[in-house]
Amino acid sequence: MGVLLRGVEGYFGVALLALALAGPALADPIPIDAAAVRLDPDRPERETVGKLTYAGGVSLLSPDQRFGGWSAMVISADGSHLTAISDIGWRMTATIARQDGRIVGLMEVDLAALAGPDGKPIAGDKEAADAEGMAVMPDGGIAVAFERQHRVWHYPAARDGGDALLGVPVPIDTPAALTAAESNGGLEALEALPDGSLVGFAEELPDGKGHHTGWIFGGPAAAQPRTLRLDAIGILKPTDLKRLPSGDLLLLERRYTVAGGPGARLSIIDAAALDGAKPIHSRELAQIPANLTVDNFEALGVWQDAKGGQYAVILSDDNFSAVQRTLLMEFKLP
Repeated sequence: MGVLLRGVEGYFGVALLALALAGPALADPIPIDAAAVRLDPDRPERETVGKLTYAGGVSLLSPDQRFGGWSAMVISADGSHLTAISDIGWRMTATIARQDGRIVGLMEVDLAALAGPDGKPIAGDKEAADAEGMAVMPDGGIAVAFERQHRVWHYPAARDGGDALLGVPVPIDTPAALTAAESNGGLEALEALPDGSLVGFAEELPDGKGHHTGWIFGGPAAAQPRTLRLDAIGILKPTDLKRLPSGDLLLLERRYTVAGGPGARLSIIDAAALDGAKPIHSRELAQIPANLTVDNFEALGVWQDAKGGQYAVILSDDNFSAVQRTLLMEFKLP
């Protein structure tokens, strides 16, 4: 979901892409420029926020008009590669470039259009291609959640070990209550559990009692969806979710107001809280306020180094707006 209006030129470019797309998904390399960003622009020496330690980050730019709108991602287990999807139906893969352990940019970046169940590309069609959540399934396939037309598709693992997102998806049954979500407020925070089921929270489906609505659904047993209630913290909205080695979940939330600007929050959901018996209260690691380097953070990835150190990587959706940035930032977890 975007939080700032797109310019006319953004919609014009998307319309051109929709007209131009016809054919199977093919990887297309693109150029990327990166500029290092500080956690605190006013205090360059600052390296901590809350319980997180800043591990470097960059602002990303590309002359390719398809670049932007990144709404979900996964990071390889060793932190070396990134796969992201955009809210106009593109998938991006890239190698993460590091210097002295800190992110300095992306290399070997390529884009490809997501396809629908009929095998035809959907990229460029905002109504059909508003991809917002992504989860790697235990079988190696990838589940993608969409807004506007609320649905989840499973892109099966490629037989040759290639990119599942270049394939043809199969629809997954979703909770009936998801249809009540705002058009631009469906499943954004999505993750797979070891049994093949999915856990997700809608961005705009409050229960009227101070909670965001979520579910555990799907899975091999095709059990009835289990409803979850997540405590709402101010105006923060859930935007991504990743499972940690402990089994707990790392939750990314973001906020935006014209007066207060953007903000983000990272917190932990205990695995035991997923039984649905009580409302879930996540344990806060940090909030990133507007005076720090922050934008419309919607995508989250996690990885672990050889010494067991765990890292969170967050990526922002620039809404194809001249006043927003695509930020890629990394934090070491406590």
